[in-house]
Amino acid sequence: MTTKTPRVDVWIMPTGTIDPVIHRRLYARLDDRERAAHDRHAKEHDRLLYAAAHALKRHALLTQFDGAPTSWTFTENAYGKPRLSNPPDGTDPRFNLTHTPGLVAVAVSNGLDLGLDAEALDPSHATLDTASAFAHPSELRALDPDSPDYVRKFYRLWTRKEALAKATGLGLSLEVRTLIFADEIDSQWHLHEWDEGDSHRIALIAALEFGVPEIVTHRIDANDIR
Repeated sequence: MTTKTPRVDVWIMPTGTIDPVIHRRLYARLDDRERAAHDRHAKEHDRLLYAAAHALKRHALLTQFDGAPTSWTFTENAYGKPRLSNPPDGTDPRFNLTHTPGLVAVAVSNGLDLGLDAEALDPSHATLDTASAFAHPSELRALDPDSPDYVRKFYRLWTRKEALAKATGLGLSLEVRTLIFADEIDSQWHLHEWDEGDSHRIALIAALEFGVPEIVTHRIDANDIR
């Protein structure tokens, strides 16, 4: 007897070319609750990232699951992790979204807990003080600011820890700096990570309860959002 390999689809969309016209079109795809959350952001750039991420979320779910996206409603657990509250019959949509300057991304699966994080590689943010907020003391000691690959190591650890916190459903309430990432990832979670060009780092954490998942990546332009 064979079992079907679990699958995770990751949708990646750059945001640098989203102009006000496209922003308004993405905004129109949100529901009333999402529009209210969008409008609460004080900065235009943050509003754009929010609209792009949540429009991409709906596009990704529509591509994988049947249903009318305008009728979908979303809820959150006690720690803020979103979930589709009225999934199509016989499905268990799981998803996670992330946004950072220049890029938004969404991971979608049927039944697998997920955590996704993307970060822009900004050397000015890659300080040991910042790292101390998410790195275990042993991980912090391994970060050498004088190393030529320090910035990439910094963001590799950051995205891993953020993705893990989101996959558990605990989010910011998980004290990731008390955890050694390598100890947490071995048996329960699968890590898939990569550089998205020269400007971003992405980490995906997926549950291993049904085996190692197949990861399928889609790169999409904002004009292609349905």
